[in-house]
Amino acid sequence: MLSSRICLRLWAIAITLGGLVGVGVGVAQAHPMPAGQGTLNMVGQRVYFVASLSRVDFPGLSAASTASKGPQETAAQFEQAVVLRDGQERAQWKEVLVLPSAHDDPDHVLAMAVAEFAQPPHTLEVQMDLVQAQEVITLRATRTQDGQPGSKEVGMLSSAKPQFVFFAPWWQRLAAFVHEGFVHIMEGWDHLLFLVALLATGITLRRWATLLTGFTLSHGLTFGLASLGWVQAPSALVEPAIAASIALVACLHLLGVRMRLRWELALVMALGLIHGLGFASALQSSAEGASALIQSYPVLGIVGFNLGVEAGQAVVAAVLFALVRGLQRLAPQARHLQWQRGLSAVAATVACYWLLQRV
Repeated sequence: MLSSRICLRLWAIAITLGGLVGVGVGVAQAHPMPAGQGTLNMVGQRVYFVASLSRVDFPGLSAASTASKGPQETAAQFEQAVVLRDGQERAQWKEVLVLPSAHDDPDHVLAMAVAEFAQPPHTLEVQMDLVQAQEVITLRATRTQDGQPGSKEVGMLSSAKPQFVFFAPWWQRLAAFVHEGFVHIMEGWDHLLFLVALLATGITLRRWATLLTGFTLSHGLTFGLASLGWVQAPSALVEPAIAASIALVACLHLLGVRMRLRWELALVMALGLIHGLGFASALQSSAEGASALIQSYPVLGIVGFNLGVEAGQAVVAAVLFALVRGLQRLAPQARHLQWQRGLSAVAATVACYWLLQRV
């Protein structure tokens, strides 16, 4: 049981932070914060913070006794690990309280704190150097004005990405979405293999430009619908379908099937619809928080992410085109159909392996 002194302090902070958890005031109402979740409320110059954090980041906190130096030590640990900034200005922590979880969760602690800036912040950069924790921390920020909740954003932090900027200018947010899309396409080996298998079957700039544009439009459509929650497809179906799309493109080339460009474009756009669902699924399972942020900025998120994907595709096409031109100069008499078929054979083999693995 907590000491009466600690209970009184917790009650006072819960009253101060009551609007932050959105359920009223009182200790019993403030404690059920889900594990790995947190809220920030910007009210004038102050920021009110409540979060359920991993206990491993606060080794000085004892679940059996809170009357020792444990709470003071963990408060100091919190102040060092959690930093709030508005540009170059760093907020000062005015009150910090870190306590064992009150709902039988031995792996988490409840942190409640109040920070203050010299003037009302325009943006809120949160840095949490809780590197020992492996879980993702989801923070929901609200800017309260005239006693009424205003703009809201959701961000995720982890040991891999310990910083997030809430309420950033739109151009910074767009740049972040573009970066997110570029990273996703460059780290998506199945999507890259699909592009390489598709482009290598016919080396003409007109064909490449047509197919890449159609692929972008189709996967952008399903990505946007899935990110907004209007279309849902289980990854257990999407991931095997993506592998099957790679095998299909590669096998068509190996079998010598030739299609008019408009029919090939129709096929690529149909397959792009599946890849768009895969992009959305990967984004939702990532620790970067971009999927949650798209809910707050749907237009910027969908447009920016697809611009990043398009930029990644352009890089892949440029590298492949440079390799093709290099091979043609080194061996002008060589039959390029051989290496194209060889590449299709490799793509088909890898795709069939992925298909068997994912089914």
